[in-house]
Amino acid sequence: MPSLIYVTGVPGAGKSAVRRELKRLGQFAVGTDEDGLASFFDAADRMVPVNEAVDSAAWRSQHTWRIVPSRLDELIGANADDRVFVCGSAANEGEVWDRFAAVVALIVDEPTVHARLEARADNNFGKSLDERTKIVGWLRGYEDSFASYGALIVDARRSIGEVATTILTVTSHLAHTQS
Repeated sequence: MPSLIYVTGVPGAGKSAVRRELKRLGQFAVGTDEDGLASFFDAADRMVPVNEAVDSAAWRSQHTWRIVPSRLDELIGANADDRVFVCGSAANEGEVWDRFAAVVALIVDEPTVHARLEARADNNFGKSLDERTKIVGWLRGYEDSFASYGALIVDARRSIGEVATTILTVTSHLAHTQS
């Protein structure tokens, strides 16, 4: 059974860039967004098909982004790799933490978040003022909150290469430990 490692952080912390770098380094790394492990849900708790999702701040304010537990369980059952890195964030991540051997929280400061959200072109979340305000609010207490739950804290203000190397180092002991 693989050791699943969850790499999370606020929008702009570098989760997708870390996923790409881990893959470049030969690691098995997937994204909650990129690889379909999460989906939008409406107010009636109905999973929204991908073709019905609307890329707008107004639409996103009426829906939640959640990891689909059955998709995560499929990933666990289908892989025999030593470590599988799952990179992303979702509204219900606390509900699925028990499926992970470790949680890595990427920590950034406000200037880094602003710079990264402005620079990214592959995701519109965080571009609107309301969303940006929400993200900055999430930064307050983020590190303390995740540390109190036992997450491994990684300073993600450094280069993505350094961040990925740090993640590999702090999780190196997790090979073959989850049963």
